[in-house]
Parts: sequence; structure tokens; C-alpha cells
Amino acid sequence: MKKALNKRKTVNEFKGERKTYIPIIYTTYGILNDFIKWKDIPFIENPLVFDSLKSIAIINISKLPGKKTSVPSFISKAYKDNRDILLKQINDFNPDIIIGGGTLDYFLKDLGLEKNMRIFRDIEKGSFPYYTKGKQIFISAYHPSSARVVLEEKYCNDIIETVRLWIEEMKF
Repeated sequence: MKKALNKRKTVNEFKGERKTYIPIIYTTYGILNDFIKWKDIPFIENPLVFDSLKSIAIINISKLPGKKTSVPSFISKAYKDNRDILLKQINDFNPDIIIGGGTLDYFLKDLGLEKNMRIFRDIEKGSFPYYTKGKQIFISAYHPSSARVVLEEKYCNDIIETVRLWIEEMKF
């Protein structure tokens, strides 16, 4: 996946995947650049914004290219089949921030997170639940392709703000 992503120089090269990668790119850029809000992030075609994608790892549960929609039973089976590989990837990468795009629930038990859920703000107003373990935060966001025009701003800002507040609380 990294090879495929590194070949792309602009978001237009994503074609059908644009809906997924645009919120990921904006959220990543916001987190990596002093928690800048969505409205203040330069246009996605700016190479600095686009290249923020190279600072993250994307782990795909099924280990196959995605379809237009995900069938929960397929993802569940893929998680069971790939569980050891997925957990090894998380362990090997040892990321500080894990954002589950509609998939974190599959990992909760295996990562020992079930009882650690927290929320910074009212979930009905758009805040995603998150879990902490040591010096890691796991954010249970919905799939980034679910973010649309106005919601994209809210989606990105909620994740950016959750990470900012967590870092502030942890006093890194």
C-alpha cells in the first residue's frame, strides 16, 4: 500500500478513493502542524499537505483493496483471519495515535481497551469516543469516506482536537 501511495503526487490521482484519503490527509496535516483546524489548512494540492500522508501507516483489516461498501461480516471474518498479522503490525509500528476508521471495535478486546473508553465532548455533537493505553490513544472514528462537505470539517477537527487535548492532558 505504501508503494501505491508514494506513486501518487496529488489527490486527483486517487480517483474513487478520494473520499477516503482527503479527510485522512487533512486530519494528519492538522495533527502534525500544531493542531491547525480544517479551515486553516492549505488546499490539499499543496505538496506539504499532501505529503503528510507519508507520515502515517494505514493498516487494512482485509489485506485486500476496498470495495464501494464494506460488509460487516466480511470485515469480521477478515479480522479473525488476519488477527495475528494486524496485532503484530500495531505492535511493530508502535504508533502514538491510532485512528480506527469504523474498525476499532474489532481490536478492543485484543488490545485490552474495552474498559478504557473516554469522551472529551458530547458524542451526539460529533465527538468520537477514544481509548488510552499507556502513551497511546485509540480514536474510534467512523470511516473517513463517511465525511462529506460540512461533515468533513467536523470529522477532521474532532480528531485533531481530541489528540490535542489528550497530549495536553498527558503533558508530553
